[in-house]
Amino acid sequence: MVTKNTIRTDLRPVLRDDALYIGDNGSITCGRHAGMTARYTGMALDGRPVIEITGDVLDRMAADLEEIGGEAALRCEVPSCPCRPRRVIAPGMSGLSGAPGTLR
Repeated sequence: MVTKNTIRTDLRPVLRDDALYIGDNGSITCGRHAGMTARYTGMALDGRPVIEITGDVLDRMAADLEEIGGEAALRCEVPSCPCRPRRVIAPGMSGLSGAPGTLR
């Protein structure tokens, strides 16, 4: 039981280190580099939940990209992050491997 004078030391991150998330103002970070509030609560400082970049999010991004005929590279915005860049492929793009709306 946590009392008023007890400090909790058993907190666990709710964000996965290897996943990408959209946070405040559209910033993209991996769970490892998300701010402490987001990392441990799943909420950005502005009070909105951070959004994990999943297949549903990718499908919406791919549909937007189809309108402009391009692709996007998603990566953690921390320059020293070793996260592998992930590309979103727009439906109908030719000459590229990977299914539309997927990460590679």
